[in-house]
Amino acid sequence: MGGPSAPGRPAQDVRTRRLDLRPPAVALLVAALVLHVAYRTSGLRTLALVRLGLVAAVAVNLLWALVVAERVKARVTGNDGDATTGDRAGLVLALDGPRQPVTVAVLDPPGDPWALAEPPASGPLTFRVSVREVRTDVVVAVACHHPFGLVGWVRTRRVPLAQPLAVGPRPAPGVTAPAARSSTEGDAGTGGAAADGPPRSVRDYRPGDPARLVSWRASARAGRLVVRELDGGATAAALLGLHLGAGGPAAEEAAARAAAAGREALGAGWTLLLATVEPAGPVTAPVASVLDLQRRLAAAVPSPEPPSPPPGWPATGGSGAGANGGAGRLCTPEGDRPWP
Repeated sequence: MGGPSAPGRPAQDVRTRRLDLRPPAVALLVAALVLHVAYRTSGLRTLALVRLGLVAAVAVNLLWALVVAERVKARVTGNDGDATTGDRAGLVLALDGPRQPVTVAVLDPPGDPWALAEPPASGPLTFRVSVREVRTDVVVAVACHHPFGLVGWVRTRRVPLAQPLAVGPRPAPGVTAPAARSSTEGDAGTGGAAADGPPRSVRDYRPGDPARLVSWRASARAGRLVVRELDGGATAAALLGLHLGAGGPAAEEAAARAAAAGREALGAGWTLLLATVEPAGPVTAPVASVLDLQRRLAAAVPSPEPPSPPPGWPATGGSGAGANGGAGRLCTPEGDRPWP
């Protein structure tokens, strides 16, 4: 048994139920109408019985399919946690309900063709992600045309994912890393990347702490800004910001440029500080890997104001370089610029 005819994307309210009337059912109803006219003309009871049988077959199919479609429940038991726009992501869908044949598909995001299953059942499905976002659910359609395949019901529901799916932007080609600056572990900066030894003592950053005491590597490991209380060496850090403005295609291009620039910085072995605006507000924190970078960019949302640079990061001078040798970069829908 195939899937429902002409499946489409659900409306904004995805808790929908729609009738799927197939051509054989239409033919039977037309035949019943012809038999009804013939019966009224001739008075033959046989015609009336045949007419009643055709209508009853369609009605039984209609009610049976409705009950099954309503009773089958879909749930996601596992899914990918990370993806890049344009990729296919996977999930495992479990169906519970009466042991009746149904067809199932992921409608949003668009997924594989309709698959045949008989609850209780579980199996993998894939879908294509085309939007940068942190997705927490998918829209699943369950259709039943049993027992005769004449008519069916298609029920759509929003089903929570087993874990959030972070869809990061696909990196734009030809983008370079932002300039790196030296974060001094003592009073003498090296002006370049160097392998710093582990600080003997670190603590969380407090307002008023000198920028030279920020340990970029320790901050990357801790996931927050920390400062050292004893010397340890020097490291190179790059600052990258993303401001999506009001959103739209240009904003997504800015996110793609930020993804490329961040990958270049991480590939050079630098500590990368990423500043974005998330649903809860501005976030400025180190990212330790490409995976962390993609997750942070996936969570970025449009905002009227740009994010804030880390405390103590030197302002860009006329040459586009910070006081310690590296300007940050802010990616915006209007283009990229030195920052702050």
